[in-house]
Amino acid sequence: ALDYSTYLGGSRFDCGCGGIAVDSSGNAYITGDTYSEDFPTVHAVYPTPASDHDIFIVKIAPQDDFIGVYDPSAGWWYLDVSGDGFWTGGADAIFRLGGGEGSLPVAGDWNGDGVDTIGLYYPHAGWWFLDVNGDGFWTEGSDNDFGFGGGRGSLPVAGDWNGDGVDTIGLYYPHAGWWFLDVNGDGFWAEGTDIDFGFGGGEGSLPVTGDWNGDDVDAIGLYYPSAGRWFLDVNGNGHWDAADDATSSFGFQGTKPIGGRWAH
Repeated sequence: ALDYSTYLGGSRFDCGCGGIAVDSSGNAYITGDTYSEDFPTVHAVYPTPASDHDIFIVKIAPQDDFIGVYDPSAGWWYLDVSGDGFWTGGADAIFRLGGGEGSLPVAGDWNGDGVDTIGLYYPHAGWWFLDVNGDGFWTEGSDNDFGFGGGRGSLPVAGDWNGDGVDTIGLYYPHAGWWFLDVNGDGFWAEGTDIDFGFGGGEGSLPVTGDWNGDDVDAIGLYYPSAGRWFLDVNGNGHWDAADDATSSFGFQGTKPIGGRWAH
């Protein structure tokens, strides 16, 4: 699967012909020659070239996911932007958006820029609010709100259901074991384009999503805290296939599921 892809260089001739290496964390190290005075530099030991051309060395790191906390009573969000697992006032983010009884948090890359931002789902009204531009405020015309689903016990999910690089929303109804995924991302139910299916179900079952097989398309899964049991739809067809999908035991009563890429 493609981990990351980028252009690198300035406005003139650049050649990454010196060599490339990748470490165990997925960081790429590239060396070469550049004739560009505007070659991009960050934390540079020598920020300007010595002559009309010079050598360069670049480290490119993949983007990782980090944690955050949402307080529904006051609508406050705390995001560990620095990714160090501690609250760092200047580097991390705190802001107020939404709130209210029953509001549930969701996060995803709503515009395909490679950065996840937050959103809220209100089950009683079936209403969603997505902070598309990621500024932590509600911006009319830039951010997105819409009605999709709703009802007793419905739980929000988000993922890239079609591999286009943009996350869209979905819902899971535990009492019926039914899923609704907004594949085209328009915030409405589009018969024939969006997907609904039955997978799992039962009181206390909790949804989880992730790219279980590295094909750059997210699929669904379920976690049953009472038994510490997971069921992942690895092939993404919305059905349980014992030969292709995965089940495991991990966890205990009262724990909540999360999915992510914890190591490269």
